[in-house]
Amino acid sequence: MFVIENMIDIKKIILFLLMVMVGSTHATNPLESYINNIKYYRYTKHLDSTKLYFKKALAEAIKQKDSVNLFYAYKYLGDGYEHHQKLDSTLLMYANCKKYIRKDNYARQAFLLCDMAYTYDLLHDYEKATQLTLMAEKMAEKSGSKTQIGAIAISIAEGYSNLKMNKQAEQYFKKSIQIGEAANLQQLLDQAYRFYGIHLLKNKKLEEAYKNFKLGYKSAVVNKDSISMAYSWRYLSEYFWYKKQIDSSFLLAKKAEKIWERRAENRDLSDICLQQGSYYLELNRLAEAEKYLKKAELHALDDLYFNEQLYTDLANLYFKKNNLKEAFEYLSKAKNCIKQINEEENKSRVTSWRLKFETDKKEALIQKTLKDKALATENTRKKTELAQTVSIFLIFTIISLSIIIVFYLKSKKNNKLLKKSNDALEKLAHQKRILLKEIHHRVKNNLTTLNSLLFLQAKATKNMETKATLEECQTRIESMALIHQNLYNEGESDKVNFNKFIEELFESINQSYAIKNKSIAIELDQNDSSIDVSLAIPLGIILNELVTNSFKYAFSDTEQGKINITVNQNKNKLVIDYYDNGKGLTKDFDSEHDGFGFKLIKILTQQINGWIQYQFSDNKSRFTITINDIN
Repeated sequence: MFVIENMIDIKKIILFLLMVMVGSTHATNPLESYINNIKYYRYTKHLDSTKLYFKKALAEAIKQKDSVNLFYAYKYLGDGYEHHQKLDSTLLMYANCKKYIRKDNYARQAFLLCDMAYTYDLLHDYEKATQLTLMAEKMAEKSGSKTQIGAIAISIAEGYSNLKMNKQAEQYFKKSIQIGEAANLQQLLDQAYRFYGIHLLKNKKLEEAYKNFKLGYKSAVVNKDSISMAYSWRYLSEYFWYKKQIDSSFLLAKKAEKIWERRAENRDLSDICLQQGSYYLELNRLAEAEKYLKKAELHALDDLYFNEQLYTDLANLYFKKNNLKEAFEYLSKAKNCIKQINEEENKSRVTSWRLKFETDKKEALIQKTLKDKALATENTRKKTELAQTVSIFLIFTIISLSIIIVFYLKSKKNNKLLKKSNDALEKLAHQKRILLKEIHHRVKNNLTTLNSLLFLQAKATKNMETKATLEECQTRIESMALIHQNLYNEGESDKVNFNKFIEELFESINQSYAIKNKSIAIELDQNDSSIDVSLAIPLGIILNELVTNSFKYAFSDTEQGKINITVNQNKNKLVIDYYDNGKGLTKDFDSEHDGFGFKLIKILTQQINGWIQYQFSDNKSRFTITINDIN
């Protein structure tokens, strides 16, 4: 005990000497020393030290009437509260910062707004976070600061990514990268490459993600930023896990874990522990899985998605260990998280609409300005012509002038009534489009929720037959959800871009059923075809069954598989040819109806007044679906 106490005393003495040395370096300006100490301690476990130097800096800055350092004193203390997950105190400190920013300092206003938006995002107040991010973007553009514009572009891109608005997300990620490369802003590039890599990883674009993670890591090394390096290791670990390079995955994860543990970054420490616990659970290394999952639970975050995965993994762990009491307790917690997630997703949808509304509002403002300018020019022209006409005919007859005026006023009144009527009709049509998109989006969300529940049930069951049945149900539900997603994205009321739907369906099934050591090529020969949703859903399920059947059974005797689909639409007739180069059916098509999949195909084909034919020739197993009247 004596030795330990002496060691502690020695550490305190060393720390005191270091502080004295730092203080002496800035003896000529103690305020600068206090600010540097707040900045240093804010991201450590020593919150008391942060507050101590804040009090000293505040008194000195008020004495010197130094508004810049008053701003940074409150800002760094707010960062410290955020590090310790005291987010209400963070927002209070940030609110005080506003008092010390000049109205014309747009760059600093954008900087503060962006940090406030991030804090509201941690509080799951997506509406407020969106408002602040959009305000920050405007301020950054006014300032002309490339650093601020690029940083806020990353925030906006990340928001779009979370809302699965991938096209808009990629646009803003690439914008931030272009700004960073043009101005050689290594810190900006570190974040832009990393967050873009995370977005690509979520969308299973592994090689592009790897390329961006490597570029981000290179920038982090240039900046000598250990935290950024840790983030790069964490997501490279996930990449290597997807690539089945297990040793590399755990090696990088543990490197990131050491940095976050040393710096008391509990949020990131919990994340990396959950990741490793999940991986060990999948490998059935239960002792290591329990160690890391319980370590993640020690610093459980106020994050529904994180907690849902944590509790689900713990439930599965204890099911495998036959500890049913613990398993059911964690399963109950996971279900509660799922319920809250559904509520949060509704907020996310509102946020998505707000982003779209702001974009549309900008475009509408531009169009209105152009329209007003054209209208003003037209009115000027008409007034000039009228004046000339009046001056010519005034001397001839007052009556003619009166008639012209009467007809002009009547025409103007009619135009006004017609414009008012057109505006009302356009407003009704716009409301209808929004309502239809909302209906399709809700149906898609409900199907996604059902799919998630089936996924959880499949993970929880040990019966392989039941698991397989539930997974097949998932693919059928996912094909229906894709239809409604296409309807939502295209903005049409009842028509589906069938070719786009088939491409997305093939990509989804290919990811779900990709067979190890087999190369399966999928080709799509198509012409433009848009079909009614009532026809698209059963056709989507039929194609889902055919493709799934090919992946599961057709290529057991070959390493090079090929699937081809041809869609031909001629007026009211639709013909879909589907074939693979697999081994074909063991019996004729009608005899195969004993299986549920083929029964489902037959029922759905009859339901849409079509017929399906099967033949095996030229080493190809071909199905032809014909519908004579698709209206």
